[in-house]
Amino acid sequence: MQMAVYIVSYDIKTDNDDAYEEVYEILNKYNHCRMQDSVWLLDSSKSAAEIFDELDELLEEGDKLFVCRLRKSWKNRGKCSTWLKNKSRSW
Repeated sequence: MQMAVYIVSYDIKTDNDDAYEEVYEILNKYNHCRMQDSVWLLDSSKSAAEIFDELDELLEEGDKLFVCRLRKSWKNRGKCSTWLKNKSRSW
């Protein structure tokens, strides 16, 4: 599979900072842009399901996770516009 851009959003209900650190460690392995506290954009050749499974094993009951491939038709106000407009993006 060629590289694609994915949007990842999560909501961790625990007060355990280690849970966040484990998620950050995985997300930081990708070429990424952090749009908001719990919303990241990732470049990956993996599928949405593969990224979801990689993160889901770190989460607990009640936590939320969303992973979706982003297409070129997007609009953004704020952080990550330059990252998204980079000519290296393969949509």
